[in-house]
Parts: sequence; C-alpha cells; structure tokens
Amino acid sequence: MKNQLTTLTYSEYSSAGAKPINQDACGCHIIDVAAVTSNLSQQLKGHCFVLSDGISSSSVSQVASDLAVKTFLESYYLTPDTWTVIQSATTVIRNINATLYRRTQDSPYCYSPDRGYVCTFSVIIIKGNNAHIFHVGDACIGIFKADNYDIITSAHRTVGEHGGSFLANALGFKSKLDIEYHSIGLETKDTLVMMTDGVHEFVPAHQLGELVLGESLNNTTAERIVDCATANKSDDNLTCQVITIDQLANAPLAIEDTPLPLANALEEGANLDGYLIERLLYQSARSALYLAKETNTQERLVIKTLATELAQSEKQVTLFSLEEWLAKRITNPHVIKSPPRKTAPTQQYSVFQYVEGQTLAQWLVDNPTPSVSQVRDIVEQIANGLNAIHREGILHQDIRPENIMINSAGKCTIIDLGAAYVAGISELNQDENGDQHVLGTATYSAPEYFLGDTGREVSDLFSLAVLTYYMLSGRFPYGTNVAKARTISAQQRLRYHSVLSPHREIPPWLDDTLKRALQVNPDKRFQVISEFVYHLYNPTSSYLNKGRLPLIEKHPIRFWQGLCLALVISHCVTIILLSSQ
Repeated sequence: MKNQLTTLTYSEYSSAGAKPINQDACGCHIIDVAAVTSNLSQQLKGHCFVLSDGISSSSVSQVASDLAVKTFLESYYLTPDTWTVIQSATTVIRNINATLYRRTQDSPYCYSPDRGYVCTFSVIIIKGNNAHIFHVGDACIGIFKADNYDIITSAHRTVGEHGGSFLANALGFKSKLDIEYHSIGLETKDTLVMMTDGVHEFVPAHQLGELVLGESLNNTTAERIVDCATANKSDDNLTCQVITIDQLANAPLAIEDTPLPLANALEEGANLDGYLIERLLYQSARSALYLAKETNTQERLVIKTLATELAQSEKQVTLFSLEEWLAKRITNPHVIKSPPRKTAPTQQYSVFQYVEGQTLAQWLVDNPTPSVSQVRDIVEQIANGLNAIHREGILHQDIRPENIMINSAGKCTIIDLGAAYVAGISELNQDENGDQHVLGTATYSAPEYFLGDTGREVSDLFSLAVLTYYMLSGRFPYGTNVAKARTISAQQRLRYHSVLSPHREIPPWLDDTLKRALQVNPDKRFQVISEFVYHLYNPTSSYLNKGRLPLIEKHPIRFWQGLCLALVISHCVTIILLSSQ
C-alpha cells in the first residue's frame, strides 16, 4: 500500500523534576494518515513537533514557553500551502520572537532581558521523507540511524569571563533572532530525540542508546528517558520527545481526493456537471479550452481538459490538476481566478473564469508598434499579477504574449498557470529534482533554466523584460541564442542587442533599464519586479552617472582626437609666431 505521508511512533513526557514549577512546554501536530487520504494541504505542511525550555533567571519564562509552543502549532498551519517549510517556519518563529521581545520591553524587565519573556525553542517538521529542524537555545536534538547516534543541533551558550556558561540565544532575548536550521533525510526506523538541557546533560549517549535501541519504542519511551535523567540527579525541569519513523511516504502528491476519469473531447451542447458546453475556444497538444455556461447562474466560464496523449502520465495529470488548485489561492485582478464549483465533479477537468478580450499576441498583431506609454501600462499590470503569484511562493515560468489576455479597456490578465513551479510542492518531490527541463517557452525563458537550475523570482522578471523588449522592438534581446547556450561559457558569449531603433521613439535610458533586467547572470538583474517597473519610468542611477564621467572615460577616442588637434593647432601657432620674428 502506498503512503502519502510518513507514518511514525511518538512519545513525549515533561516533568518539573527537582524544581517547584515546570517552565518547559512541548506539543505536536501529527496528521492522521488514515483520515488525510490525499489532502494536499496536509501533505504540504507535514507532522510538527515543538519543544520550549524556560530560563531559571526569569519568573515569567513559563508563560513565554507556553505561548511559543501554542502559537507555533496554530500559526504554522495557517501559512500558505505553497510556502516551503523553511519560509513558513522561520516566518512564524520570527513573529513569536517579536511578540515576546515586545512583551519584555513593555514589562518591568526591559533592562534585564534574561528575566523577561524568554525561552529556548526547537522544532522538528517531518515533510515527505525529510526532517526540517529549527533550533534556538541549548536544548538538544539528536538522531539514531541504525546503531549510530549523532547530535544535530548545537548549544547556543557563551563562556563567561569567570568560568561557567550562559545562554546566548533565545526567543524574546533580542529583536533580531539567529535560527539554526538543518534538513535531514530520513530512513525507516530512524529515531529523532528532542531533550531539554535537564535531560540531555544527565543522560549519557550509551544510556540513551540502551533506552532507544534496547527496548521496543512506544508511548512510554520519553518517560523512561526522563526517569533516567532523574535517577542521574538532574536538578532541572525535564522534557523529552521521541519520534520513530515507521514507514516512509512512497506515494506522489495528489491534488484530487479521489481519482476521477479525465474528461475527453467535449461536444457542443453537452452538460458536464451543470456546465453547458458552448464551443471549443482553443486546442493544443497539451490541452483544450471550452467556453461553457453555468446552468443555474448563467455565468460564462472556461473548462480546460487534458490531452488524451498526456493522460497516461501521472506527473502530467498532477500538473494539470495543480493549475486550478493554484488559481484558487491567488487573489489579484490581473491573475485568472478559479470559481468554486457548485457540484462535485464526475470527471477530471479544470474550471476558470472567462476573460473577455484577446491574447496579447493577437493584440500585437493588431498593434505592431505600441507606444512606450502603452507598453509601460501593460507591463505594470502583468508585474502586479506576478507579484501576487510570487507572494504565494509560486513562480509562473511561462510569461509570454499567448498567456496574457487584454480586453477592450486595456486590462491585462495572466491566464495560464500550467508551467508554474511551487517550492512547497517541490519539497515533496525531491527525487525528481534531477529531471529539470524547461516548461516555459524557450525564447522567453531565463538563461538559468537552460543550465538545469531551478528558477527564482528574477527568472520571471527576465521573461517579463523579454516581453517588454519584444513589444518595443518586435525582436528578442539575444535572438534565439539563449536556448542554445546550455553551458556557462556559452552564456558568457551571449551579447545583448540594443532595443533602440531609428524607427521607434524610445528614450535611450530605457535601453539601459532593459539591459540590466536582461542580464544573463540572475544576480546582476533587478532583484525585485517593482524596481524594474519603476525604472521603466525613471532612468537608473548608473545611466545618470554616465553623463558625469570625464570625457577621457566617456568618449576616449574623441578625447585623444581632440587632444591631437589641440597640439597641432598649438604647434602651428608656435611656428607662425617664430617665423614672424
């Protein structure tokens, strides 16, 4: 039987130990593998285990520990499904740190942070077949792989001037937080152990190994480890969590809860789950688009079906289902929407809003020489949509005229998410990372894709800049050579062709903006789309500074020609003066 989630055995135990108050806190969120079936949102977040340890110098540290654990377990699962584990977890941890730090600053302990709302904090998130570990403080996370035990985290402590050590990093201690992060590949029977310092400092590795490896693991394992620390005279609070991997996830992600037959060629007048098919809009080797009407509301919609030739590929079916799933998570007037369905589907297909107008490709046929003002307006709208897509942790990867609709009022809408890359989903398919290929259109794709690299937001920016360049010139900045340059040395030989032309009125500084946005090296481009849009209206500082260069640097040939002319004139004058005497 295939599992879409890693299954595990878990135990936890916490005790005040020798102290009157237990300042430790721990908790977990374990997804019910039987109940989750193929719920993608659950798969994308994974199992979560949290441990927090109070600080003995603070009388309110247990408040901080409890708040940190509860807030993380609530907030982590509220972050966008499309975010990676590291983006979701670090965002939540930093927000918790800001809350605790602010509470300390507003308390009588503002000048003694070690007495305020501070605590250590450690998290294990098991997503797919990987453990993502986030750590702040002096707790300990270790892993047993077969008979070998390795400590993963480090103790964030500093040695004092007069001996001894003290905690150097904790939640709420300072406004900026350093988070230790590790990603560990898991195997069946691996066991992860999280312990506060009251446990790991009093349970030697050999005793820990006997407790974990020597006895059957069950819901009392953590308690036995705590008892061992107590027997070894631990003088602190004691908390332990033990996680054993029973079976790894071995099924691909699934968008649909129940596999449905794919909708094939739809006939005009057919009724598909309450959608009346009116006509075929577009057909390609990958998919078909149909104009349909919702029979109850009379709302016009678009039905998208997958080509029969691709239906045999499980990966293609998943990518097809993913497009509608993504459209439901992006809210922006310049990105296509997917309305909620009125009835449960009987076949597999996608439903999208119907966007009036024509593709930008057709618009450019009708308007082959748009003004700079028109181009700016179109690009700014597309950039607005791309920013919304990027905020959800998604890369579009296929910005081109055919994927943009423009209506009679000039409003632009990005209509195709079929080539989108979602980092949060990629974490579940790390075994496929070696199978990188360009999903977008070669003439608009960023150079890094042809090196086999995963795209970044600046990759979409490159595509947007190519589109801008094309609308202004009808040409491509590197011709068709980008797709042919599949090595770093070949890409270094690519040469940018200026967008300026005697046939178009384009400000010279706009060419400087496009040249930077179209740099082959992604690190040399504008790093955010909004900066690129700004410089479509305003020259870059580098362009403005060109006018302040000395003449010898700005025009060296003219400088030396002028100097030679001046010397000739000077010699002639000298000769004339001498001959007149």
